[in-house]
Amino acid sequence: MKNKICLLNDILGSISKQLEEQIANTGPVERKIFLLQRFLLKQFSLHKEDSIFEYCVKKIQSSNGKITIKELEKKTGYSSRWLNMKFADNLGTAPKNLSSIVRFKQYYQALTDDNENRFMKNDFYEYYYDQSHFIKTFKRYTGLSPARFEDRINDFGKKFYEV
Repeated sequence: MKNKICLLNDILGSISKQLEEQIANTGPVERKIFLLQRFLLKQFSLHKEDSIFEYCVKKIQSSNGKITIKELEKKTGYSSRWLNMKFADNLGTAPKNLSSIVRFKQYYQALTDDNENRFMKNDFYEYYYDQSHFIKTFKRYTGLSPARFEDRINDFGKKFYEV
């Protein structure tokens, strides 16, 4: 269902008619928003906790995205296929993709916190197999190579201080 426009009836079934009627019969927009928010919060609270999924997410976060899917398989006793389906259901993405995001977030956070140029320092290459893996991931999340990104930051800094 991701990246698709679906009818509410297709997703919720008969409950959607009740919700649509309540919203249609309510006057002010603020009240309609309140009804919709209350309904969504109720649906959210009906969602059962998934301890295996939560455990995997915590492991990915605590390892800064370095844990492999094989390691998650060993720690949980579930196959990578099952873990991928569980992540798709709960998060909308695979555990490998979440690990990639967490790894890049570590690097990007340090980059934004530190005024020095950190692109060519090897501190964060430990999160990636090699420099080309790092560059490919960097392009994936920023749309630019590290060198072009650094040029843009330097150009922005010059323009900022010239003003």
